[in-house]
Amino acid sequence: MWLASLLILACAGEVPPAEPEDTALPEEVPVLSFAVIGDTHIVSGGQHLDALRARVERIGALDERPALVVVVGDVAWGPGYAAAAEALGALEVPWLPILGDNEIQAGEEAVFQERWAPAFSDLSAQVDGMYAAPIPATPPDGAAQPWLDNRTFTLGGVRFVTLDWSVRIQGTLLSETAELHDWEGGTLPWLEGVLEDSPADEPVVMLSHHPMHLGSFDLAELETLETRLAPYGDRLVADLAGHYHLDYEEHRPLWDLFITDAPWNGDTGLRLVHLGRRGEAWTVRTELLQIE
Repeated sequence: MWLASLLILACAGEVPPAEPEDTALPEEVPVLSFAVIGDTHIVSGGQHLDALRARVERIGALDERPALVVVVGDVAWGPGYAAAAEALGALEVPWLPILGDNEIQAGEEAVFQERWAPAFSDLSAQVDGMYAAPIPATPPDGAAQPWLDNRTFTLGGVRFVTLDWSVRIQGTLLSETAELHDWEGGTLPWLEGVLEDSPADEPVVMLSHHPMHLGSFDLAELETLETRLAPYGDRLVADLAGHYHLDYEEHRPLWDLFITDAPWNGDTGLRLVHLGRRGEAWTVRTELLQIE
């Protein structure tokens, strides 16, 4: 189904070039930088593991280390957890794995929480106020209880929120799509609660495996999402996502979207994100790091 999403991206055309910088604007003040690694797909050793290790080494060689490294889903499943954990454990900065649809399709959404519990514990000791939504959650329709991977924390004055939009459908094309989980204990109401309880001047970075745009969601879902998040639009800096195995940017009215390629799919798969402040407005710049 993500192929249909790619068609939507293609029809959208190229992202318009940035407007020339207005020298009359206030000077941009750097706030925080972090790194994003795309879908790693570690199921054993070999090419995918080598690609992950190359990104870890590239981060370690940076002159200025990022404050955080995030792997935006489809991290590891089956026998791949130990190898992925060892590779990511070589990072000298805090790091966070988030849940993707492949772990769900492997029947391991609960296993994901168990196997990455040491990583979540280590991260909790390095950030402020980390907490996760209660799991498993209980949908109102009596469906199987999903282990929604929704958590939040602050780092360097920035609110990070991981958002689990993955459907819980097995073995069909629809399994690649997203949904809002718009019920008590679900992802969208939980996000609204986090935003409501957070300081009004705190910037918010959203981290999701499925990109938050048309393609993951249908028109009605996207309208619901934008309407419900509109009151917080001046704080929503960006959504960092994966899933499509390509590099892509989309500048949306409420948030900027940055999709990062899978490391094993080419010579990128690693994005640096620089957050800043220009007067009263939050700014975001990214750069794709090439891997030789």
